[in-house]
Amino acid sequence: AMAGAALAAALAAAAGARDSSVATNLQVQVPQLIRNKDLFHTEAMFGSPFVSNSIIGHLYYVGNLGCKVEDYADVPKQEEDAPFKRIYLVERGECPFETKTRVAQLMGGAALLVADQHCFQGEIWPDEQEQCQATWVSALPYLEAKDGGRDIFIPAFLLKKLDAQYLKNCWLEKMGKRTDGKYVKNLKYPNDIDQTGEECQANTEIVIKASLEVPVLEQASWELWMNSDDVPANLDMISKVSIGFKDFTDFKPNYLVFSAEHFGGCDWAGSQPPCPEMCAYSTNTKAGYCASPSFSSQVDGKAVVNENLRQLCIWDQVKDDQLIWWNYVLEFAKCRRDNGESQAAGSWATCQDLAMRLSPQINKDKLDACVKDEGFALLDETAKHMLSERIFTTSLSVNSVREDFGITGPFLAHSLCKSLNKKPAICNCASTINADEDLLRCME
Repeated sequence: AMAGAALAAALAAAAGARDSSVATNLQVQVPQLIRNKDLFHTEAMFGSPFVSNSIIGHLYYVGNLGCKVEDYADVPKQEEDAPFKRIYLVERGECPFETKTRVAQLMGGAALLVADQHCFQGEIWPDEQEQCQATWVSALPYLEAKDGGRDIFIPAFLLKKLDAQYLKNCWLEKMGKRTDGKYVKNLKYPNDIDQTGEECQANTEIVIKASLEVPVLEQASWELWMNSDDVPANLDMISKVSIGFKDFTDFKPNYLVFSAEHFGGCDWAGSQPPCPEMCAYSTNTKAGYCASPSFSSQVDGKAVVNENLRQLCIWDQVKDDQLIWWNYVLEFAKCRRDNGESQAAGSWATCQDLAMRLSPQINKDKLDACVKDEGFALLDETAKHMLSERIFTTSLSVNSVREDFGITGPFLAHSLCKSLNKKPAICNCASTINADEDLLRCME
């Protein structure tokens, strides 16, 4: 309970509005009433979408939750040679986000939009102002998949309620369904400057563009954000991509660590550290750093922070040869999997010893000195960086732009290819594939 409360306090203190560090852009292209409207959203953290730079599609409002194929019963079949792809809009609720996305993918959707049901704080909602005041939110949640969503190949986005309503109203107007219960009267469109009350016409198509925006540089840089007890399921494939691109990109690992002052009253101000199970503290400075273990782990936050620190210290020592770091991290993760993810801290020590024996290039004396106290400066750096980037879960960042979709080898390769001005030969095939086995053949 304490872990949950502390993490909630940390996220509440650090969370803010979606900013320009997020990789995707959602914009209405047509009709004129909402043209160039940027749709406020969060991305799904699963799947491996965007094999092209952008998706342009016609919006189709399903009108319900979109949890099963039967929910699409009234949706006409899309022609195989249709010039535009179809982007579905469904309501939030009842089933997980990944279920909605799988159904949309099965129905031929190129992307999925999910309409949130809560108003943003400070927004005025026509005809429902009192209801909005009772259900205000200040941020959209992450769209996570419990099973990783590796079979999902289309992007999904959660839209804030007001932006989704512009799309719903326009759709219902063009379909002649203004009496539908989901239609909101007196809602003024963003481009209806003269307040004429102009409506979307019967022949209006709502065209949405979803694009992945990553700055293009001569030398790309990328970061992997994770915790030592919660690494991407396909970490081995990610390591192969990292090593394959090492001559063209700069890589840096980062960890999801909060400073104690941002972790729900865990700052060490008295005679004893207040959160000894959730945080690791420096005996010299009393600075503390905390983490929340994954739900499948039996270790406490302190053990996670200590292993995060260990891996940061190893990186600091061998970063000129990232293969050494990857070898330790992969062996540690493999040991945890082989012994069951839900293991006690004593088993972690066994995995640490095994990974060290299989990584003889690491200087153990330097590592021991770093993890005892010297390395707390590394924790401080990564904790500050995490807050400044607003990254609180396993994520990928390319050229300082956060990409919240599922972290797979093919998606990483595609993102790195997009970020490079001069593309290596591997990008001739790596930028258009989704399967690990295809990527391995490409990298041979």
